[in-house]
Amino acid sequence: VFNQLRAFATCLARARARAVEEVAKKIQKEEDLDALLADFSAKVSTKAPVTTAPAEKTESVQERRARRKEMQMKNEAPQQEDFCPSCKGLTLKLMRSLPSPYERGAFTCNICLKFGNANNGVWHCIECQYDAHGTCFMRKKEQAMLAAAGGGCCAGDSHGHSHGHSHDHGHDHDHDHGHSHGGVPCGGHGEHIEDSTVDHQ
Repeated sequence: VFNQLRAFATCLARARARAVEEVAKKIQKEEDLDALLADFSAKVSTKAPVTTAPAEKTESVQERRARRKEMQMKNEAPQQEDFCPSCKGLTLKLMRSLPSPYERGAFTCNICLKFGNANNGVWHCIECQYDAHGTCFMRKKEQAMLAAAGGGCCAGDSHGHSHGHSHDHGHDHDHDHGHSHGGVPCGGHGEHIEDSTVDHQ
């Protein structure tokens, strides 16, 4: 029993370490995105170029999110990218507007199957039209990361392993169900939408 508890503790520590590492990578990635957005804003501005990133000491998390959202609303602005859970390509973008045939940015989340609006942020695949709320996508990604980190070292725990498979299968069901609607854009009220970016102070 002691050996099993020690193995579980080791497994949990490794999973947490990997999660922290992924968050650190995400922060660096968003800092790079801020730099791209600053360059873009300077190029399209008709006035004298000014910095779009206030000093880190004076800019709050809320202000940074609002600034990033405002710049990403512009056409052809750089967008945050990630791998699409459906087609597996680096084609998933965090967008603030959606192309035709989406009506007024309305979409159906492939994870929770509820309506949303791109104005509040949507992870959209430009190849297979996979759509997801910001919070839904990040939650599923974090769960998959923890499952992958824990699955390898806790394979001997049959109960935990079985539970992990059941959980992943449930998400696959949601995903398939979302695609059974063909990812057809629908009108909605932007439920369960929050800014999915991680801000580093």
